[in-house]
Amino acid sequence: MTSFLVLLFSMAVMATDKDAFEKSYPRDNSFCQIGSKKFEIMVRGIPSHIEPADKMWGEHVFTRIDEGPVTKTPVTSESGLYRFFQGNPSSCTKVVGTLIDGKFAVLFQKNNRPHKNQVVIQYFDAKNFRPLETLHTPFLADKAMVKNNTFLIRTHLPNRQEIEMGKVMLKEMKYLFQDHRFPVWVTISKDGFITNVEATYENFNYKSFFKTLDEFKLFSGWEESEKSFANKTLYVAINHEAKSKCILMVYEKKAFTGEESWICQ
Repeated sequence: MTSFLVLLFSMAVMATDKDAFEKSYPRDNSFCQIGSKKFEIMVRGIPSHIEPADKMWGEHVFTRIDEGPVTKTPVTSESGLYRFFQGNPSSCTKVVGTLIDGKFAVLFQKNNRPHKNQVVIQYFDAKNFRPLETLHTPFLADKAMVKNNTFLIRTHLPNRQEIEMGKVMLKEMKYLFQDHRFPVWVTISKDGFITNVEATYENFNYKSFFKTLDEFKLFSGWEESEKSFANKTLYVAINHEAKSKCILMVYEKKAFTGEESWICQ
């Protein structure tokens, strides 16, 4: 009797998934592979006509193995718009996916306009591609890659409201300064979310201002015990006549005197 009820429930779920699939429209698709096994992931949306900026975004994500039935994944259990988080290398054609601790994990972005998009992880059974749990993270990220069977994502601070601009005297010359985003790379693995100081340094736009990783750690206020940066506010100052650029990282904004520890080139 129990087996019969399970079968009826499975058939009802399949029928519901098929109905939702047929009432939605294609936005994007990707093929993933583990060994010789392949499956398709599809992002689909409810309205038939959308703006060009929304062409890859959809309210639902489905999977299908070969030509079998479609399965609606729980990644879109929270209302909103989702799309593939693209990056390389990957086990999928468009979306970033890899094996992590015996599970196949795929990255999605949840629409967070006008700010950076949020990162969502959908896990699958590596043997049969059955959707497992979904993890909606607080991270705002715009880049992702796979390295050593882990994800690396480039994250940003929570939404900033205004860009700070002003003037500061450095080396008896007038510079124009502006605050910039400080992108931090985070590793996602079976151990959780860990700030990756090496990747952050290697991909830092102003890496050339430092001779070594240790110099970067000191400048950015890297706290080894906490695995975090204390100085998350980045300022860039430019003097166009002297063709000079300076950077400064601080814990929080304060009135500049020119005596701060700016690094210039």
